[in-house]
Amino acid sequence: MDAGLLAAIIADKDDDIPRLLMADWLDEHGDRLRADFIRSQIYYPEIPTIGHIIENKWLGTIAKCRNPVVTFTRGFAEVLSVYNDDWVMHGSTILAEHPIKRIDIRRIDGGPVDHWNCRCSLTNSINVQVYN
Repeated sequence: MDAGLLAAIIADKDDDIPRLLMADWLDEHGDRLRADFIRSQIYYPEIPTIGHIIENKWLGTIAKCRNPVVTFTRGFAEVLSVYNDDWVMHGSTILAEHPIKRIDIRRIDGGPVDHWNCRCSLTNSINVQVYN
């Protein structure tokens, strides 16, 4: 994936132009499936994402989390639900890889959610829900 285009997508989460440019780049570099997925989600947003077509490599660091719940919008992960300790460990990397707009942080095995560590790497442009 082109780092400059990814940075542009993350910087302006609502702009489709860098997403479409990324789709073109992916097409040119042999990843037609991902390119078509991005375009189809932009041009046909009413069609639901079928979970099994999402390739694990598209998740990047999210794949290291236990039982993540991910919603792809316009070709990229934008809504994520993960356990608090996974977020503390991987959150900053996930934010560098995906245009996350909302993160739902869940507690694991009844333990308390570490609110400070879970929120420390977030910007004001991300909606955070922490569940105890």
